[in-house]
Amino acid sequence: MGTILREYWSVIRGGVPDARRAVAGLLRRFVYLHYGLAVLLAFASVKLILSETPVGKLPIPVTLGMIVATIAVSIGWSLHRTRANTSTAAEDRPEVSESADT
Repeated sequence: MGTILREYWSVIRGGVPDARRAVAGLLRRFVYLHYGLAVLLAFASVKLILSETPVGKLPIPVTLGMIVATIAVSIGWSLHRTRANTSTAAEDRPEVSESADT
């Protein structure tokens, strides 16, 4: 918990450039977010078409549930995938021995 507060404080103290860097780092990890947004766009199109048919409008809780679930799944999938890539990249790095310096 302390590291989160330190990072938050450094963003506040650093101002806009640090906040931009922090957001850019997060956005690099959301590699599948565009798929989630595409699903939401398709859902909005289907919802618009259904509102003009005898089926009628979808209830608001169904719409909000679909939005929240789609964004949560795309962000969760992205974070899981990038975490796996980060751990394998750390394992692939060659080890530096201290005896090489002498």
